[in-house]
Amino acid sequence: MRRLSGQVQPISLVIISGIVIGLIGVAYFWGIPLIEKRATITEITSAEKFVSDLNKRIKDLVKTGAGKVEIDIPENLIKLVPNSSTNPDSNSIIMEFFVDQPMIYPNATVYIDAVSCEDIGESPTHMENFTTCIGMHGTASPEIISLRETEDEYTRKYLMRLKLHYRELDTLDKGYKIVLCPTVLGCTTEATGNSRITLTFEKNVILSGAAANGGDLVATYINVDLI
Repeated sequence: MRRLSGQVQPISLVIISGIVIGLIGVAYFWGIPLIEKRATITEITSAEKFVSDLNKRIKDLVKTGAGKVEIDIPENLIKLVPNSSTNPDSNSIIMEFFVDQPMIYPNATVYIDAVSCEDIGESPTHMENFTTCIGMHGTASPEIISLRETEDEYTRKYLMRLKLHYRELDTLDKGYKIVLCPTVLGCTTEATGNSRITLTFEKNVILSGAAANGGDLVATYINVDLI
């Protein structure tokens, strides 16, 4: 009986060790994706905060009609697609970065604060004669912030594309628009940077008959320089 008793303890230790190793494996299997998911959420939240702050700074410059602001870019690529570019993303600032896990449906676009081209604002009359994405001045927001996710088939990572776009806002007989342009390259040339973005109020210009409703367009030019 003593001999049998002496064998039970080592066997028990082996069983317990196996259970512990198994639990560690399960924790690792489930824990690592959870940690990566939290890291991805943190990165996206940080990027959204940066773009929202960027939008606030631009609108502050428009409101005051003067000034200059420099902002450090948080380790991601920033692209300026200026107002006069032929690119469909014209008049936009775009931030792109890769994450390890999907966060939204592939190739889907979500809108921050639920503001999209469909949100034209309340109007005292119909908007049928206004072009796509034109909002009502005084009730609609000039900015549209969107997030799009695309899977990279080679790296198996996911490209997150956060876009800050400024659209035209119209009254019944006049239009208003924040116009993004680089200082030196001209308003048709795209620019990129990943270190610092400089925003500068340049001018207000009244463009005769250039609004979507056929009236004058008040264009507020903001210079956007990237390094």
